[in-house]
Amino acid sequence: MNMQVESEPLKIGDTVSLRSGGHIMTVISIDQDGITCAWSVRDDVKSKSLPRAALIKASKPQTLEELLSES
Repeated sequence: MNMQVESEPLKIGDTVSLRSGGHIMTVISIDQDGITCAWSVRDDVKSKSLPRAALIKASKPQTLEELLSES
């Protein structure tokens, strides 16, 4: 998975992932309490506020072809 430098500032619309891995998420709001991210699971959209330290900026969402080529 392509990830960028963690110190790069985040902005609304950026794609991120948890440091520990998982879904690619979209930043939907930023405030002093945390960064709210949204992601989809099947037909449901989930969101959660997370600390900045838990997130890494994704360089771009991977296509299905890119994911399959890593296998």
